[in-house]
Amino acid sequence: PEPILQAYQRRGINQLYDWQARCLATPGVAEGRNLVYCAPTSGGKTIVSEILMFRRVSELKKRAIFVLPYVSIVVEKARHFTELCAKTKLVVKRFYGGSNDT
Repeated sequence: PEPILQAYQRRGINQLYDWQARCLATPGVAEGRNLVYCAPTSGGKTIVSEILMFRRVSELKKRAIFVLPYVSIVVEKARHFTELCAKTKLVVKRFYGGSNDT
């Protein structure tokens, strides 16, 4: 969605790496087919999954679950997603063990 694209641009992300663009352009991926990709730590893997998630959520009008391994990362990523979705109708909620968030 355009508001999310603009939010990425405000964060200084104006262009994807070639490998990220190739992942997103892989036949069938936009339609929900599986994608397996590998890159070094801090290589930009997460943004590929974020873009695919936001694309599918906006197209299908369905919910998504973004699974993360640690509470601190859940809090950080929920804040990030909330900022990205601020000018959309998408709602971000976070859930983790011991949380009272609803």
